[in-house]
Amino acid sequence: MKHLDIEAWVTVDEQPLDEFGVATHGMKASCWIASEVGMLSDSGVVTEDEEGREYIASGLLTSLVSEKPFVFSEVRLTDDDGFSGRDLQELGEIKIVFEEVHIIKEDIPFDENVHCCKFSSEDLLHERSSKAITHRVGLGEERGRSKEDFMTFEAIRVIATFRF
Repeated sequence: MKHLDIEAWVTVDEQPLDEFGVATHGMKASCWIASEVGMLSDSGVVTEDEEGREYIASGLLTSLVSEKPFVFSEVRLTDDDGFSGRDLQELGEIKIVFEEVHIIKEDIPFDENVHCCKFSSEDLLHERSSKAITHRVGLGEERGRSKEDFMTFEAIRVIATFRF
């Protein structure tokens, strides 16, 4: 999907998924993509920054040299009323928010408390509130990854939001 000189996509087996019903409004863009349980997903992002950098989000960091990859997983339904009433507005979506940032410091040491994202692995959903959603993004088995440089920054403003 391309909007406001920013391009983002979701790939499976290194191939971008087809996008359907692309819509844009202001700083927001959205589309529908097909998913299948077990498919490995990498979100690719290209921004028009002054250095032409490319960013790939393939999973969540678990250490300096490992990550858990994104996978499409099945939403499990339950009749337990303890799972009713949850906020389901973004259920089944992949959301990428692009922000203009001010870099505070580059080449900082890896810190698990700072660089490892939190991810809700809760995939139980009350059967009356499933919104016909059958898949969600989950995490696969931990795997190795190449070392990267880390930085601290502060967000200045949101440039665009993409929803798949």
